[in-house]
Amino acid sequence: MTLFCASRYEFVVEDAGWLAKKESSMVFGSAVPSARGSLTPQDFLDLANSHLENAFSANNPDIALELCRHAEDSLSKAKKSVKNAHNQAVVEGIANGYISLGKFLESCGHADGAKAIFKKAKKLGYVLTETFIRVTPELRAWRMH
Repeated sequence: MTLFCASRYEFVVEDAGWLAKKESSMVFGSAVPSARGSLTPQDFLDLANSHLENAFSANNPDIALELCRHAEDSLSKAKKSVKNAHNQAVVEGIANGYISLGKFLESCGHADGAKAIFKKAKKLGYVLTETFIRVTPELRAWRMH
């Protein structure tokens, strides 16, 4: 029976009830392999949207904030991976994701976090107005890079 895994060792209870230390195959404590190297910008966007949907429906505000952090991370990775591809549909999806995240943070009383997230959408060339998302001059500049 494994009690816990710390760095490269895991501590197990042996047959006689003694605690023993043995080499672990889990270097960083996770047995689940990462698929991040093979995800496309659209995959990162889908992952961010999934995190946002779960945050919106979470009953625990701490869980909702953690899901928001995961959504922001996925949006950032989508933005980095689409930068060279210039896929406008994905860029618009990323901006919408940032704006949705900002609106959610604002509704939860995290105004400073919301402002920072809205700035990320604006850097992509999108801003939130009262009723819709408007394209800004920054979008044209971002497309030219």
